[in-house]
This record gives sequence, structure tokens and C-alpha cells, in this order.
Amino acid sequence: MLSSAVQILNLIRIKGFDFSEIDLNEIDLSGANLNRTNLNGANLSRADLRKTEFSGANLSSANLSGADLRGPQFKDANLSGTNLSKALETAA
Repeated sequence: MLSSAVQILNLIRIKGFDFSEIDLNEIDLSGANLNRTNLNGANLSRADLRKTEFSGANLSSANLSGADLRGPQFKDANLSGTNLSKALETAA
């Protein structure tokens, strides 16, 4: 079952949206499609990002510390300066 945050984001089709500098601390975005989205400087610390799609997204200087990163897609994503400290990156 998708989280309500993912359901809302999928309804408004956020693909390609500008979320730069937004605070999404501890949000559940598991399974969301964030392809080509601008998340420059966004706070996604301790977020549930399992199986989230970030292909072509801008995550430069984003904070993903402590996030659950099991199975996301980062093809062609910009991860320069992204904080990945204590992020869970093991396969499920």
C-alpha cells in the first residue's frame, strides 16, 4: 500500500517539479516517481526513499542523512555535494 504522501504526489504528477530547499524530513516517499525533479538543497533526512525514482533529478547539496535508500533509481541524477551519511543503502 502506498503512503498518503506518495498518493498525493503521484496525483499531482510532480515529475520535473522544483522542490529546491524544501524540508521533507522523515517523509515517506517510498515508490514515488521524482524523475527530473529539482531537489537542490532539499532536506530528506530520515526519509523513506525505498524504490523511489530519481532518474535525471537534481539532488545537489540535498540532505539524505539517515534516509532509507534501499532500491531507489539514481540514473543520471546529480548527487554532487549530497549528504548520504548514515543512509541505509543495503538491498532488501
